[in-house]
Amino acid sequence: MSKSSLQQFCDLVSTVSLNNAIVFQESFANLFEENEKYDRTYVIKSFAFMNYTFAVGVWSNLRNEQLRRDLIIQLKLTLILQLGNYFAPTLEGDEFAATCALLNEEFDLYLVEFKEGMKLYSEHSKDIE
Repeated sequence: MSKSSLQQFCDLVSTVSLNNAIVFQESFANLFEENEKYDRTYVIKSFAFMNYTFAVGVWSNLRNEQLRRDLIIQLKLTLILQLGNYFAPTLEGDEFAATCALLNEEFDLYLVEFKEGMKLYSEHSKDIE
């Protein structure tokens, strides 16, 4: 079965996001190589999420709400699947699905915290003006 243009586009965006996250993580690892508490997976997931928010921010300018919604949903799904493949390349079936479900929950927590942070930033910015 061939992928739709939407899926192919989101595959490309999520691949770039994950690759950038890995590169950034490697840079951080060099900076914090002596820190025993450095969590490589946390840093990769965090940078992947930041890349997701950048893409979503750009897409928020789209007038076609359905296209915007489809892009956001597909990118999240694709990025979670790619993160699952990156962190657990040998898992299959139910084990892989469970890994992706955990990543999805974690991603949803990132979204909640991001929205709360943006709300606080917005409120703080009003106080400064």
